[in-house]
Amino acid sequence: MREAQEVPQPTVNNLQEKYYYNLKQHTMSTKFKKGQDVQQEFGGPVMKVIGFEPELIENVITQWEDEEGTIITGKFMESVLVPAHE
Repeated sequence: MREAQEVPQPTVNNLQEKYYYNLKQHTMSTKFKKGQDVQQEFGGPVMKVIGFEPELIENVITQWEDEEGTIITGKFMESVLVPAHE
């Protein structure tokens, strides 16, 4: 009979490294950059890209100001956004 081999458990550092590696890979492959002005494909307000959440379908985080001055934060799928042309 074969002896069972001990399977190494992931460490916190190892998991963090994998997360940041995946985050970096995704951020590098997105068609938008943080700080870029974008809007939805068929119009709408001009929004600023403020971040990314690679683990979500709505992975582009944006922020804009409405007519009353309220700051709004939203999440969108990359495929429905285009660079803004003001």
